[in-house]
Amino acid sequence: MPITYKTNVAVFDGVCGIEEGDDLLQWFSEHPKGKINLKQSTHIHTALIQIIMCQQPTVSVTPEDPEFEIFWRESIATVMSAETETT
Repeated sequence: MPITYKTNVAVFDGVCGIEEGDDLLQWFSEHPKGKINLKQSTHIHTALIQIIMCQQPTVSVTPEDPEFEIFWRESIATVMSAETETT
């Protein structure tokens, strides 16, 4: 399973596709202060990224995969922090 849902953390593993979107959105609605752990993630579908950007969760662990970590840090994390600063 690409995303494992724990009490307060959604743990992403490997390639997380669009089919995970409904469950992720449901989990965030039940855990509005939920965190995400991206350590083992290597790819996250853009639909999931949009959900993450809307929810603005705390990222408890950044991606371990060097290429995905650069993508996350330089694009997604930057946008999320900019949105937080303007709200």
